[in-house]
Amino acid sequence: MKFDLSNVVMSYVDKRIKLVLPERPSEELAELIGALAGDGYVGSYKGYHHEIRIAGHIEDDPPYLIYLGSLIAFLFNIRMSLIKRDEINTAYLLKRSKGMLSFLKTIGYSKKRGIIKIPNWIWKEKKFSINFIRGLFDTDGCMRFNKGYPIIKIGLKDRITIKKVSQWLNNNNIKIYSGKESQFDKRTFKVYTKYTIYINGRKNVGEYSKLIGTSHIKIREKMGQGGFEPPIPRASAVLATLYVYVLSQAKLLTHHQKNQKNCF
Repeated sequence: MKFDLSNVVMSYVDKRIKLVLPERPSEELAELIGALAGDGYVGSYKGYHHEIRIAGHIEDDPPYLIYLGSLIAFLFNIRMSLIKRDEINTAYLLKRSKGMLSFLKTIGYSKKRGIIKIPNWIWKEKKFSINFIRGLFDTDGCMRFNKGYPIIKIGLKDRITIKKVSQWLNNNNIKIYSGKESQFDKRTFKVYTKYTIYINGRKNVGEYSKLIGTSHIKIREKMGQGGFEPPIPRASAVLATLYVYVLSQAKLLTHHQKNQKNCF
């Protein structure tokens, strides 16, 4: 399958920085779309300021955000800014790019007020679905142990996406429980209603760990502490050298913006 990119609109800046657009679906692109679906924002303000953001907790997530920055650099040949906002306990990746925004819309991805549109090709091949779910879990999921009993959780505002992921996991022999609950966000200190997936117990968490895995360093460490050995994702292997380079170059900036909407 090859994307039809004839309608993608690129700005002068996109052309100047030599923005690259992926021509075909890939595991790396599927993982990025999962991350955007989980804790990302893609949109524009009054027809300009075309922004792509991916948020995380200020203490827990910067290494993972650097990984995602290297993933985006690999796919699009652009460098993301890694920004720190102490007042909302958030670190996030940011890039303004009309071409990248137009590309994501063209291939079938969008997210507005928590409602997600996922490209159809994500579900047509197992390898793409695996990478999408990994990106989704790494940004909007968590793993914990209750007296040694392992629990994985994924939560979204979008009921349809949770239903689709639930069906896929069930069809691939991973037993889940889905529901609806209020959830406290430790970054914004607000309570949100989310639709959730729970994967409980060593057998089910073990199956999830082997099939989906994680690209998040802290989650990988937690899985290892519980005796689970998630595989190294293909994207991680492809990007190993670039990851080290970006990690060495990245600077966590303090960013102060006035009169800006909180998109997370």
